[in-house]
Amino acid sequence: MRLSIRWIAIRQIFQAILECPASLAARLLIERGVDAAAIRDHIAKTFGPKNVKERIAEEEKYRISQGLEEATSTLESFLAGIKTPSRGQMASFFAHNSRFADCNGKCWVGSDEIQKQFELLFAPYSKKNVSCRLEMVELGLAETVLGSILWENMTIGVEPLRSLHRMTAVLAREDGERAIYLLQVTPVLTQ
Repeated sequence: MRLSIRWIAIRQIFQAILECPASLAARLLIERGVDAAAIRDHIAKTFGPKNVKERIAEEEKYRISQGLEEATSTLESFLAGIKTPSRGQMASFFAHNSRFADCNGKCWVGSDEIQKQFELLFAPYSKKNVSCRLEMVELGLAETVLGSILWENMTIGVEPLRSLHRMTAVLAREDGERAIYLLQVTPVLTQ
């Protein structure tokens, strides 16, 4: 019996039972009105190669949307944490071997180093008049997720000018959770 299916599931076993009408299981099913031809047609229509491909495509779309929702939630929690007075263990959002590059190009490597310098790195973003918005989150290569955050009313040091900064984040899985692998800050030039 060929249905162009590469694996055996319960439905194929059920159909095989019905193909042997002399078996006890088939006799019991037939006595209760089960039609072998109708079952075979249903399996071919529902689980044929075209439907399997469509189902795999739907599962892939669902997996991607779940990954994007997960990453968005991680970034939103991270951004909310920056704004709280007690930032505590915010470095837990970063992967063990992560990198943070500030708007001057200086780089910190590893969640331990980022945790030690967290107040210095993120104090400008925690000010009351500074606001941020998540501009986009999209799927990258190898199940990474790329996020862009725009910060408004930024002041660095004693500069009286307010500016925009863009944080670009790359998230990936670490220990089953989404974690920030790279966070790079870029000043946005405005006229």
